[in-house]
Amino acid sequence: MASLANAMELSGLSKTLVENAATNDTTDPYSLSNYNADRINKLVDDVFSKKLKVPAKPGMVRFTFIIGGGKKVREKYDPACQKNLTAALRKYNFEDDQGAALLPECAGKYKTQHDTNLNLKYVHVFPFVEPEEDDSNNNGGEDTMSKQF
Repeated sequence: MASLANAMELSGLSKTLVENAATNDTTDPYSLSNYNADRINKLVDDVFSKKLKVPAKPGMVRFTFIIGGGKKVREKYDPACQKNLTAALRKYNFEDDQGAALLPECAGKYKTQHDTNLNLKYVHVFPFVEPEEDDSNNNGGEDTMSKQF
């Protein structure tokens, strides 16, 4: 289980990702500048090879990785960064889904995006997760995070 307990064994970006998943603090993008194929494979092995512990609400997290961009940032990123990241994710049964969203049903998906305003390329990863137990009483209310809602 990739959780805070084994986050102590990790370092660098891997440790940050696991800790941020546990606290649901994944709004900022993570830059993969200067990451080659070996570093990307190690990152994916450390973080996405197991289910991540996440808070019960919302029960899902999204990691956004900057993998390239226009001529102002192009030299910082490996030209094969997107290819290496998606190949490493597919090794752990992740699937490309351009309609993926921050829903538990989208666990194990990733999607790519090119932000033309900022001229950056992103890969959004929706990892396999294990939500923590929710101690609150639901009182029979409707689940507003479900697809049916």
